[in-house]
Amino acid sequence: MAFSTLKGTRGVVVFVVGALMSVGTAIADDGADTGLAETLRVVFDSEPGKLTAGGITIYGIVDYNIGYMSHGTPTNPDFYPGNQYLISKNANKSEFFFTNNAMSQSLVGLKGTEDLGEISGASILSGWSAVFDLQMGFNPAFGTIADAPGAQSSNNGVALEDQDANAGGSRAGQIFNGEAYGGVKHKDLGEIRYGRNNTVLLDAISQYDPQKMSYANSPLGYSGTYGGGFGITENARWNNSIKYKNTIGPVRVGAHYRFGSYGQGEEYYALALGIDGQGALKPLSIDGVWGRQKSAITASALTAADCIELAPGSDCTELDVLNGTVTDTEAYALMAKYKFGEDLTVYGGWEHVNYANPDHEIESGYTFIGNYTLFKLNNTNYTTDRETDLYWVGGRYNFTPKLVAAAAWYHLDQHSFVSKDVPCTTSGQDRTKIQPNCAGSLDALSFTLDYQWTKRLDIYGGVMYSTVDGGLSSGFLNTETITPTAGARYRF
Repeated sequence: MAFSTLKGTRGVVVFVVGALMSVGTAIADDGADTGLAETLRVVFDSEPGKLTAGGITIYGIVDYNIGYMSHGTPTNPDFYPGNQYLISKNANKSEFFFTNNAMSQSLVGLKGTEDLGEISGASILSGWSAVFDLQMGFNPAFGTIADAPGAQSSNNGVALEDQDANAGGSRAGQIFNGEAYGGVKHKDLGEIRYGRNNTVLLDAISQYDPQKMSYANSPLGYSGTYGGGFGITENARWNNSIKYKNTIGPVRVGAHYRFGSYGQGEEYYALALGIDGQGALKPLSIDGVWGRQKSAITASALTAADCIELAPGSDCTELDVLNGTVTDTEAYALMAKYKFGEDLTVYGGWEHVNYANPDHEIESGYTFIGNYTLFKLNNTNYTTDRETDLYWVGGRYNFTPKLVAAAAWYHLDQHSFVSKDVPCTTSGQDRTKIQPNCAGSLDALSFTLDYQWTKRLDIYGGVMYSTVDGGLSSGFLNTETITPTAGARYRF
């Protein structure tokens, strides 16, 4: 079995090209006719998402931040959340850090809409448009492309207490690691897309998270396990998928189907339904989502023993190789928000996930997203089905049109999935003796302030406290951490 050892070059090249495209397009759009002063006005003072030429829009976000963790890890240049803000198994010493993406993912994208009726002159195409969106997430503090599996592989064989930031994710070093799709839309019949799409669950949750999917202040933002992946963080975005969405009066509908393979296992499918209140209930919005995944894959770093078996005498951290767990999942979620006047909005939600051993096993040597190879695959991880329930509640308040405060509480319950004839141990200081399939819980509390300094630039600060117990704390070095962050975000 041959394994690639190329690391660290993909993101730098693509980021430089993306930055040049952004500046070049802005100048081409405005500078040729109106001069440099107008070009600078467009780039620095106009609304985000307004850099458009020939029907194509350049857009993006650049997010830098500093922070501290009472129990944490050093930063990793590939890990796109910036650091492991949520309490994690390898959270060890206190850490000060300068990194990126605490409030949102830094990215650059190209999107466009073209009226098919207008360009063709055919009346039958009236009301139809062609659409596309190509998005690349990157880490501006390091000049690298977002690559969660790369962060995991750079910790292959590393002892837990010596690891830097790493966890699974759907952005895996691809050039277009966000959405990348083309499609058509009609003003009445809706929109259909093909390519790499956010799941309908991710679309919904992003509208109902009080912390707006902040990596540093929300478990929903930090991990696709909770925030859109139907229980699997690597599946918050589906490759090789077709997606439909439409709004009919106050009702929103969505459907999403993923064809098999392309690094994510077998087929997946999901449905979404939402409604906006009418009359006295006009401030109310509700969404529900259901979905199933077959042979979904969760990646993990190789153990020291795996490294000796795979490549004795070699530096295992330089290999694009991981292990994986294969799971069938079913998830459903219900979310709501209510707006009180112009300044206060409250949010709440519930998500249930069922994990089971796959009906269709996947063999070792499978090529995972981002072209990583899976050395070992576990297809029998569950003695009985695992079930989790996630609840969240919070609110956002506009002190002024420019200053917004948000607060939220997130709670995860894991139900015991130990066979009935095995006792469940969940107490004691030695968490290596706690069984991971015992009942457990995770809690996270967060507060943020965000000030929109200019149309494109905002500055923010926040703090999140998270803790874990029971089976969810199995093997953890520490069970709680507090993480304050502060940063600035530029959107174009």
